[in-house]
Amino acid sequence: MTMPGRQPSFIQALPGFHGFNMGISETLPIKGILPRAKGNQEWLTGAGAINEGKKRIPTDSVTITQKPLIIQVDISKRFINYSIDDLMTYVTGEMARSIDVDTEFAILNADPTDTATGNINCNDAKPSTTFADGADDLSLQFDTSIRKYMLDNSLTVNVGTLEWTHFIAVRQKLGKYAIMLNDLMLLMDSVCYHKALTLDEFKKANENGRSSTIFEGAISNIAGVDLFLPESFQATTSDGTISSTAANNTKG
Repeated sequence: MTMPGRQPSFIQALPGFHGFNMGISETLPIKGILPRAKGNQEWLTGAGAINEGKKRIPTDSVTITQKPLIIQVDISKRFINYSIDDLMTYVTGEMARSIDVDTEFAILNADPTDTATGNINCNDAKPSTTFADGADDLSLQFDTSIRKYMLDNSLTVNVGTLEWTHFIAVRQKLGKYAIMLNDLMLLMDSVCYHKALTLDEFKKANENGRSSTIFEGAISNIAGVDLFLPESFQATTSDGTISSTAANNTKG
C-alpha cells in the first residue's frame, strides 16, 4: 500500500524548542543587542557618571500561551485485526504529521476576525463556514500570524508580473535582518513557486547552486535563502487575502 507523501514542515527548521512540561502560559526572555560604540575620552572626576539604564544589555520577553488541539480517528476492531499494515503506528504517525501541519497553518494564517469580511483566510465571507481545507476553527483560536501581521503592517510588495528583482525587494523588507541568509527562510505557495521556476535566474540557481537537489528539508533555495512550500500557504487574491471563491485565488 502506497501512502501520499508530504513535504517536511518548515517548523522543523525553526530554531528553538520549548518542549514538554511547559506551563499553560509562560513568559520567556528575549536577549537584545548591545548599543553601538561611542567616542571615548579620559574619565575625569565627576565627568564619567554612569547611566546604568543605558549600559545594560537590552532584554524583552514574550508570553507563550498553549492552545488545546485534538485529532480524533475512529478505527474498528476488525480494521485493526485484518489490516495489512501496523495500523496503530501508521495512524499515530499521521496524527502527529497533521498536528504539525495545523501548527504550521496557525503560524502562517491565524486570524481571530469572525465577521462577514476581514478574515485574511476568506476575506469576502464569514470564516467559520468558508475555509476550503476545514481548518477554519483553528485559525480563529490564535491572535495573529505571519501573513496577518504582514498585511496589517503594510509589509507587502506588489510584484505584478513576477521577476527576479521582486525576491530581492521582499528580502529588503527585513532591512538589516536580511544580511545573514542562513537565518532566513522563504515560504511560497505552489503558484508562485512554479512561476519562479520559469525565471532564468532561478533555473541557473537550481542547476548549479548548493541546493540543486533537496537540501536539509528545503526544496531548493532562491536568492540565497532556503525555500519551503507550506501545505497551508495558499494562493491568494490581489490584496494578499484568500477568497471563499476558489477561482479568485491566483496570486502568489
